[in-house]
Amino acid sequence: MRQYPLKHQVIALCVTLIVVTSASILSSFWWFSHSYKERNIDSAIDSAAKVLERYVSEKQQLLSTSLAILTADYGFKTAVATNDKLTISSALDNLGQRINADLMIITGTKGQLIASSPKTFNALADLVYAQEVLIENPGKARFVVLDKTLYQLILQPVRAPRTVAYTVAGFIIDSKTVSEIKVLTGVDISFYSSTNEVFATTFKQPRSQALSEVLISRYSNGLFFNRPTYRNRPIPMLLAGSNDINGVISADLRPSHAQFDQLISTVIWLTAFILLLGFIASIWFGNRLTSSLAHLVKTANRFAAGDYSSHSISSQANFEVHALSLALNEMGIEIRQREHQIAFNARHDPLTRLLNRNAFLNGIEQAIDKQKPFIVIAYNLRGFRNINDSLGPQIGDACLQAVAQRVNKFPFPNLALHARLGGDEFIALLELGKEYSSESTIEIFNNWIAKPIEVNDLTLSFAYSLGTCSYPQHANDAKSMMRRAIIALEEGRREKVAIRSYKSGEDEEHLERLKIIDQLKAALNQEDQLFMVYQPKLNLKNGNVEKVESLIRWQKPDGKWVSPEVFIGLAEQAGLIVEITQWVVKTVITQMRAWQKQKISTKVSINISAQDILHPDFIYSIIKHLEANKLDPQSITLEITERDLMENEQEGAQRLHALKDAGFDLAVDDYGIGQSSLGKLKKLPIDELKIDKSFILKLDQSEADQVIVQSTIQLGHNLGLHVVAEGVENQATQDILHRMGCDYIQGFYFCRPITSDEFISWLKNYEDNRKPN
Repeated sequence: MRQYPLKHQVIALCVTLIVVTSASILSSFWWFSHSYKERNIDSAIDSAAKVLERYVSEKQQLLSTSLAILTADYGFKTAVATNDKLTISSALDNLGQRINADLMIITGTKGQLIASSPKTFNALADLVYAQEVLIENPGKARFVVLDKTLYQLILQPVRAPRTVAYTVAGFIIDSKTVSEIKVLTGVDISFYSSTNEVFATTFKQPRSQALSEVLISRYSNGLFFNRPTYRNRPIPMLLAGSNDINGVISADLRPSHAQFDQLISTVIWLTAFILLLGFIASIWFGNRLTSSLAHLVKTANRFAAGDYSSHSISSQANFEVHALSLALNEMGIEIRQREHQIAFNARHDPLTRLLNRNAFLNGIEQAIDKQKPFIVIAYNLRGFRNINDSLGPQIGDACLQAVAQRVNKFPFPNLALHARLGGDEFIALLELGKEYSSESTIEIFNNWIAKPIEVNDLTLSFAYSLGTCSYPQHANDAKSMMRRAIIALEEGRREKVAIRSYKSGEDEEHLERLKIIDQLKAALNQEDQLFMVYQPKLNLKNGNVEKVESLIRWQKPDGKWVSPEVFIGLAEQAGLIVEITQWVVKTVITQMRAWQKQKISTKVSINISAQDILHPDFIYSIIKHLEANKLDPQSITLEITERDLMENEQEGAQRLHALKDAGFDLAVDDYGIGQSSLGKLKKLPIDELKIDKSFILKLDQSEADQVIVQSTIQLGHNLGLHVVAEGVENQATQDILHRMGCDYIQGFYFCRPITSDEFISWLKNYEDNRKPN
């Protein structure tokens, strides 16, 4: 659909409104003016008709009265009766002169002429016909044609006592007469025959032009065309009974037309002026409106192009456009500020306002382009989680912000970039120079960040772990530099050293670990790579196998085995441990249901991590699987390492109590290598202690290990716990543990981890061998 400019639309709208309004006003004015003119003309004709009627009536009254007096005169009657023509003529002459009559006649009853005034009268035949009409209405005037002359005649009988004669008197109706009437009425009057013979008229038409043509003539002027010249109205009332005589009153329309035309012309010119004025005003208004809007459109286009600078506001803009311009300026300012904020946020960490990972990578690339040596240091705050847990996340965030402020103020003369990787991990790029070697730079930086920080009136000191990667010795691209610095940091934390440099080959190992993580994700969705094995636990007091520990194994499609010590740690780092535990729980519970159907009632231990117990759906999920398989929670022991217990003590303790309340037995795995204390241990709902195998493997050879194990067993019993020793590899170790009062043992000496089918056969053989012969 075609779009028209707003300016043209405004002009078209204004002009259309003016045209419609003017046309409506002009039409209404024309109609009312025309109606008023027509009413005036009709009123003039009505007035003229009344004047003419009154004129004729007065003439009739004069004739009637005069003839009545004459015919009533005794002498006149006697003269008529004796046919005294001299006396009759004298009387007629006297009366005619007195009333200015144009015709005075005495006729006999049979129409013969007795006397007349004037003396000569040559229209006796016409008089005989007229007398017949007049006798029908004596005393009433009639228009009669006598010798092609129109008369107004009246007849009175002469009775002596019977009618012996008729007296006829009348006036000539000619052009002079009607001209006199026109002076009184202001309209034209005409009398003519049916053959268009004119008797009297006020028109001065040429001889060659008939009166009828004059009456119906039309004329034109510069404004209107072909309009009637006269308004004609017949006068039948005056001519009633006068056959073959027509009378018409004609009002000349030209003066009223001229006035009307002048008025209409004035209105038209005024309308044209208004249209022109409106057109000019609409153009002015359209230009004023659209110019301001065009300015706003340009501003919007600048905004679209990314230019948010303020624009000047026209002084001619109306209130709304002015308000819109102000709003656009404010919007531009807000968008510019928001874009700056978005651009800043896209490159910076929202909490610390340091560079983020991507911006730091760009910084490394720019540093590489300069071809100057530099060092990348990845570092984290050791013990930050404890601070965050004990003092709260607000204090923790404040600590991170304080560290960011500290590194931003690091007094380093060369290029220095600082970024936050996430959590409590940071990274820095420091350009080296002649006066700064990598070792001295690392030392200076470590000393600077290790200073105590002030947070909410608290003075806190942190130790840092640093991982370093040098350019160009260790890598020559940005991603490798960052990745290898992080690898050095992770290895340093694993090795528990404060500063660790990247070593050749570690990146390949890291990539291999990433490859293992990807393969592990795929294995979780398949059924032929991951499987469970079970290692029996021997009750040293009665010799029964009452418990087994479930252990996950992974054999890749190429037949290669992946050690649980490798992929479980990687799964914890990659966030896959919860998914793995869910798979293990489902698989083990399904297997327990199958054993239950075979009358094998063995309690099974499942290893879980801190991430598992802190997951909000963990308890619900494991109980759902138990209920689906109609198993009791007491048939399962959940083992969590001592290290995991210490990661989030407060929330972890709450979750352990929830698990205990649900009916599960709980065990502390790898006890003796973590940092738990007796005070913490006694507050947890623990049922079992598993002594780490590092104390058991050489128990028969190490007196120190025997002391530790003996005290641990006594500690566990004093707390009301069962004690399990894992890693039993020989009979001597088993005997020592039995003497120490250990409750359960497990290890390769007793039984290696075996599949579920192998466990069924092993258990049957074990129980058969225990039966007396």
